[in-house]
Amino acid sequence: MANYSIGSSNIKFVPSVQDPYDGGGPGGRPFEAKINPESIKHSRAVNVNSDNNSNTAFDSFQFKGYGKETVSMQLILDGTGYVNASAGTVEQQLSELLECVYLFQSSSHKCHFIQIQYGAAFKSKWWNIESFDINYTLFDSKGDPLIAEVDLSFVIHRNKKALSQREPPFSPDVTHIFTFKEGDSLTSMCQEIYDDVGYYVQIAKMNGLTNFRDIPIGTKLFFPPLINLS
Repeated sequence: MANYSIGSSNIKFVPSVQDPYDGGGPGGRPFEAKINPESIKHSRAVNVNSDNNSNTAFDSFQFKGYGKETVSMQLILDGTGYVNASAGTVEQQLSELLECVYLFQSSSHKCHFIQIQYGAAFKSKWWNIESFDINYTLFDSKGDPLIAEVDLSFVIHRNKKALSQREPPFSPDVTHIFTFKEGDSLTSMCQEIYDDVGYYVQIAKMNGLTNFRDIPIGTKLFFPPLINLS
């Protein structure tokens, strides 16, 4: 067995029924592990588009957006009583863990939002369970499990409203609708949003403009995400 740690401050999963970014907060029964995980893997991903029309032997890649951010770990549930005599059986510990992080909540029609309390690295974020795998490694004479390894994977919870508030005002990764003002030009707006003046032709067509040099003041202009122009 791996060298798992037992400490005075054990990893804890704190559930919330409602979205924490919409006024929700801790609610429900938290789960505190009796044995801390040996390691925690924190992964981040970036999504890219491949350009196969570059007429070279190599693809070029364009940033599309951020992908999943995940946290994964393995918990040991010990029902022998050796680690903690009051821990309960493996079945009892599994039931509490499942109720906290995995089971569907009828009140919210979702699984709980989870805060991982273990140091400062994850406490400021909220997560949703992505996978829950159990491997029983020791049994008693009746066939009841005495030790279980539980592999947990959580994916970060991203609230759409909160994300939209954090987007830069001229981010090329989201849709924009701007009102054409005096002093504006379609070319300068494309440069500011996409960092490339060359998109003005596509933007003019998308907005039904017959003359991009003579746009009436007050015209609403639609600028799609950069990925839609590539």
